Amino acid sequence: MRAVLEKELGAKVEKRVARDEEGLVFDRPTIVDVDVVVRDEKVTLIEVRSHVGLSDVSAFARKAKLYEVKTGRKAHRLLIVTPFIDPKALEVAKELGIEVYTKT
Repeated sequence: MRAVLEKELGAKVEKRVARDEEGLVFDRPTIVDVDVVVRDEKVTLIEVRSHVGLSDVSAFARKAKLYEVKTGRKAHRLLIVTPFIDPKALEVAKELGIEVYTKT
């Protein structure tokens, strides 16, 4: 996926790892990572998972907030890529403005 984004679309792909001292994402201090794609100065955060539940959607939204706090840059798009997402999780993702790419 990284090669396609970089070579074919001219995007910069990176994994950002940050220490979440305040426990914003998981309610306790921990290391948090997120995949970042930058193209034409627009930031997209991507979460790739084999299965997504409600807690995964909520955690991804909090990761986006942490990214903004740590970098001072707000993501233009939030994407989840998964073959399976729980119906309630899909509903909440839509409410939060998170795009979901799934098999259905």
